[in-house]
Amino acid sequence: MPLDSRAQQTVKREHQRNRNAAGRERRANGMSYRKVAINVTVLDLRATLGKVLASSDAPAEKGRWFEMEPKGERWECTCGLYRNCGSCHHSAHMAA
Repeated sequence: MPLDSRAQQTVKREHQRNRNAAGRERRANGMSYRKVAINVTVLDLRATLGKVLASSDAPAEKGRWFEMEPKGERWECTCGLYRNCGSCHHSAHMAA
C-alpha cells in the first residue's frame, strides 16, 4: 500500500536526518573526500622513438606511462579515462 503524502514527507525527512548524521560522523572521523591536484609528467621522445609519453601522480597510475598522439588540434591518449570519457588530465595538460 502506498504512503500518503504526509507519511512520505516524514520518511523523507527521517532519511535526510540519518544521511546527514552519517556524513557528520564520517567527516568527524576524517573520512572525507578532498580534491588533490594531479601533477602530469610528459616525456617527449619524438626525437628517438617518435612518441610522447605521459603519466601522473594519481594512485592508479603509479609507474604507468600512456602514449599521446596529436590528432588535429587535440591530443589523444591511450589511458582508460580518455577511451571512456573522451578526455583526461593528460590530454588537458598537453592542450594547456
